[in-house]
Amino acid sequence: GANFLIFIIPNKYEAMNNKCCEGDALNKEFIDFAKSNDLSYVDLSTSFSKQAHQEPLFFKRDIHLTELGHKVVARSILAKIGEIK
Repeated sequence: GANFLIFIIPNKYEAMNNKCCEGDALNKEFIDFAKSNDLSYVDLSTSFSKQAHQEPLFFKRDIHLTELGHKVVARSILAKIGEIK
């Protein structure tokens, strides 16, 4: 069967202040839920936090990820897929 993998995009406003994901309660709740229900998940908060400069991960005008933000997400997903194979 297929593997199911979930993730949540970290809080843009914390990233724009280079503080991802210190106070992101939704992200913490998401990870706790995934763990308690034995779901495979990608912890993007860790990936985003490792970026020296988090502001370029999102466009300034809206909540969408930039090309760099998408690359960080894609690399994180690929790494997780490698772990669960």
